[in-house]
Amino acid sequence: MASVAVAQSVIPAQVVDLSVKAPQRTPNLGINFYGRCEYNREQQAWEFIEQQSFLKFDLELPFCQDICLTINECSSALFHVPNNPYTISVNDYTLVRHFDDHICDFHDVRYLIPWQWLHAGHNTILIQVDQYAQSRLMLKAIKVAGL
Repeated sequence: MASVAVAQSVIPAQVVDLSVKAPQRTPNLGINFYGRCEYNREQQAWEFIEQQSFLKFDLELPFCQDICLTINECSSALFHVPNNPYTISVNDYTLVRHFDDHICDFHDVRYLIPWQWLHAGHNTILIQVDQYAQSRLMLKAIKVAGL
């Protein structure tokens, strides 16, 4: 008896545009909740305005797969020194802790989320500024793509 293989395709690249006040959900990614963040009209970006500010995203997957997460971010500076480390958690795992590249221009930062951390259905991606941050973090876009 022959077995039939079911083809599963990875999710296509998609971007949640955070350069607008009301970001729209993509087929697989959207903002689920946020705290102490607001839209900065001058910078056209969502800004983490206090320590422990956060954006929580819902990533919906048809099956477990590696995901490339790309964040278009910018650090602000306090007294000419950017200091806004953040942590990214995926479900119950910490993807990066206390990351701060001190770059004060919008640029892309990429991360690999391994398939073992994900499951079919709803997954949570939490981006949170650390409690000892002294300046502000701004995000213009969050992109996901299956690998």
